[in-house]
Amino acid sequence: MKVTNGIKIAMANKPLCYKILFSRTLISSIFTIICFLIAKIAIDDIINSMEFETFVDSLRIIFKNFIAINDEANVNASALLTENLLSLFEFVKNEYEKVLVVGLGVLAVIQLAKFFTGICDYVAAVNVNAHMSSLHHAKFFSTLAEHLSPAIRYATYCVISLFLYNTFIIVTAIFLFVLLIGVTGLFTFTIVLFFILFADAFRLMIVGMVPAKMVCEGCSATTAFKQAFKGVEFRFMVERFISYFTMRLMAIVVSAIAGIVTFGVSLIVTIPLISVSYIAVRFVDYYTINTKKYYINFDNIVVPKELRTKGEQLLSHVDVDA
Repeated sequence: MKVTNGIKIAMANKPLCYKILFSRTLISSIFTIICFLIAKIAIDDIINSMEFETFVDSLRIIFKNFIAINDEANVNASALLTENLLSLFEFVKNEYEKVLVVGLGVLAVIQLAKFFTGICDYVAAVNVNAHMSSLHHAKFFSTLAEHLSPAIRYATYCVISLFLYNTFIIVTAIFLFVLLIGVTGLFTFTIVLFFILFADAFRLMIVGMVPAKMVCEGCSATTAFKQAFKGVEFRFMVERFISYFTMRLMAIVVSAIAGIVTFGVSLIVTIPLISVSYIAVRFVDYYTINTKKYYINFDNIVVPKELRTKGEQLLSHVDVDA
């Protein structure tokens, strides 16, 4: 129900989706170019090295064996891949100073891009809340000007928390990959992907209501995080985890299939729709836990059972959320 309603709310906010697409495309384009120019300093040396070529050859061999269903050959190729990966790490380690400077530069640019994306997400959150509470649709840039201060605080919170959490997840994922590649072969990629999806859904379960509390209650990110679990039953936490895990999985599958079939053209629609849907699901979660009714569109309003009146129960166009 939460995921379905979140997607419906996003689809009812097409102008907001277009503005999110524009802002994300602009931010991504600018910072991708900057990252490429910085990374090119070290990338050329690594890509042209013999260690990188042998590593890529190992990946090709594993893929061919997987297609041919040759498990015995794939086990040997997996061992070779591990050996070549270690050789590549050794080469990168010898280029330590250059790689470190480039890595820190790219990391700083990525965090800066996340900061601006976080500001856009907060503005989108304000607009989604306005739609759900009163069907009011404010201008994107006027909302940005009005809520710039909390948007900056939210973006700062996102940059710091995401960096710490993602660093832990990436290190753990690399450790799992190196540990399992010689045992499970190509299936290791599936295991690592599932781990990343699980970890990301768990993170969203923990901090999912932070933007909703900041927008609806006007509290700081720290206070919103501390109060995110007050009065929340265990079943709501489980439902929240399932909702976010389902959305992440759907986003990957839908984007991949649509992108392949349409040669990437459909991503113009799916990326902003998915972004706004994530935000909407967070607010659906907040409204549900706090027993508030909300609009999906003009003809569809969700009324918690605690707030239903006899008249509302008889309306044919009311979507009742049990």
